[in-house]
Amino acid sequence: MLLDFSENVIRELTVLATPITGKFTGGKSGVETDLKTMASAREVDMLPTVEEVLQSQPRDEYVFPNADGGPLDLTNMRVRIWFPTLERAGLKPRNLYQTRHTFASLMLQSGEDPAWIARMMGHTTTKMLFERYGRFIQYRTRQDGAAYLEASRRARENCP
Repeated sequence: MLLDFSENVIRELTVLATPITGKFTGGKSGVETDLKTMASAREVDMLPTVEEVLQSQPRDEYVFPNADGGPLDLTNMRVRIWFPTLERAGLKPRNLYQTRHTFASLMLQSGEDPAWIARMMGHTTTKMLFERYGRFIQYRTRQDGAAYLEASRRARENCP
């Protein structure tokens, strides 16, 4: 992962194999490997809140290193940090991957552009986004054209 603060993007060029992705490294965990496909390489916009946190971190080889500066052991992190944090917050246990779903649903509920959200999640189209998260799209049940009418009204107000 490469952090580019001048362009406010995160470039994903390699992946750290986990028990899930380990099949691409002969089952070895904790091994840095190329992405599955060239299409997997992507740039993710660095939102200001993310940039603020990342700027405050020391610059190491890994964005989130372990205590020795090496790659995080995700199993250890889940057991020692993730699950206890969820428990203290009064939340049901869930895997880290579900934060991806949280991102998508919060962005859609906030009215962000679905094409942008799909790109940030690594989807090549919005199809998966609409299939999986369509229920979170603001006003998706409205069929009265009110959003279009409001945009049209604003456009007319701005015409000379």
